[in-house]
Order: sequence, then structure tokens, then C-alpha cells
Amino acid sequence: MAFTSPTYAVNNVQGLAPLTQDQATAVQILFDKTGADTKTFIIALLTELAKTTAGSSASENLGSATIAGLAGNTIYAQIADMLAVAQAAQAGTILPGVVEDTMLSNTAGQIKDTVTIHQADLVTDSGGVHGLEIVSGTFTPYLFGTTTPGTNTYSAQTGVYYKIGKLVHVDIVVTLSAKDAAMAGSPRIGGLPFVCASDLAGSVVLGTISYITLSSGYSQLVGVGIVGQASIQINQIGSNLAFANINVAASFADTSSIRLSMDYRTD
Repeated sequence: MAFTSPTYAVNNVQGLAPLTQDQATAVQILFDKTGADTKTFIIALLTELAKTTAGSSASENLGSATIAGLAGNTIYAQIADMLAVAQAAQAGTILPGVVEDTMLSNTAGQIKDTVTIHQADLVTDSGGVHGLEIVSGTFTPYLFGTTTPGTNTYSAQTGVYYKIGKLVHVDIVVTLSAKDAAMAGSPRIGGLPFVCASDLAGSVVLGTISYITLSSGYSQLVGVGIVGQASIQINQIGSNLAFANINVAASFADTSSIRLSMDYRTD
């Protein structure tokens, strides 16, 4: 873009100062949209102009002096470059500033180096990407009673989990081969890989159950995660009946089996 010489004589620069409120607002908006380098330039430029005195000659010749450290061999050229950047920024066609060739190098901390490192990142890396960490693994679930946990024997104890950030999904199969006769209280499944959140735990989706006797009038098992614990509470429900505990000693047998899934949050 070519720039012509200023319309106003240099010694009339001070006459441009009085602005209407709308003009002043427009100038403020333009200034706010510029980058830090451009703002620094404007401040430096105004500082230099403030040193001039109306009526003098060489000191007010915009084509002669320059501001140290800025591109351009005259102040006028520097103003032209600054205005081009500011106007383009206001129009949204460019962002203030210049991308230098060195920024595209593999030098540590430069654009190309940073992008390359980011492309190589995986959400399974330590800490994940942008704080989103994904981990998966296995765990060993077990059945226990709330009064007396008991030590049962199992033919299947399978637990797998998938954790994305604070959200955990688990799949569990627990099958007894021998029940501990000392186990007592309400049934729980322990061994979850992460403690349930302290405000609200997840709900269980039951797949299959085998050889578990429900109380009279009850027809279905349900389960929920226990707030602040790494275990699941097992209960029973029935038509027009209140949610109720189960007596693990009376309801579970040597071959009882539960298969379930649950989504829950951690703190």
C-alpha cells in the first residue's frame, strides 16, 4: 500500500488534537485492538512528537528523524507502517505482529517445535493432553458383608476400568465357588479402582444375576456406588415396595454370581 505525504503541515500537527467524542471513541477502539508492539510504538511516537515546538523547522520535519529501534528510515514511514497494521487489525484481516522465519524453526520454544511436540502428545501420556488424562486397566472385585466381610472363594473375579479425566467406567463379574458362612450384613462389592466422588456416586446397570434369593415381594437387584468409598451397595426393589437391603447370609449361595457395569465420578 502506498502512502502519500501528510495533508496537514507539520507545524499544524497540534491542531489535530481537538476531537469530537465519537472520534475520540473511534481512536480508543483502534488503539485497544492493536498489539503490544504497536501500542509501544504509538507511545514512543507521541513522546517524540511532544518534543517538537510549533514554528520550528527541522525538529518538526516528519521526514527527517526516526524513533530508535523501529523499522523505517523516517518517522513518516514508521507511522505509515503502524497505521497499515492497525487498520488491518481493526478490519480483522491480520493480527498485529509479524511471524519471523526463526519462529518456524525447530528451535526449542518456537512455533514449529511446539506444534511438533503437541502432535506427538497422546492422551495416554502422563498428565494427558490439556489435562485430559485417559487410563485403563484391571482390578479385582470381591463380595463382602457390611457386618462381617467374610473371606469367600471365587471362580471368577473380573474387573476392568476405563477412566477419562474424573469419569470412570467399570465392568465387573463376581462368581462364588464357596461362600464364607461367617459373612453377614448387607452385600457390597469392593475393590473399585478409584474412590467414588464425595457428593454423588453413580448407579449400577445389572447384566445378569444367578443363584441369589430375594425377599418376598421383591423382584430385582439394584446397585449404586457408595459416596467416598471404592465399593458398590447392592439392594432389592419390588413393585410398590420401598428400596430395601438384602441379608447377604440368607440371599447368597456358594455359586451366586453378579455381572454389572457402572459409570461414576471421582473427586
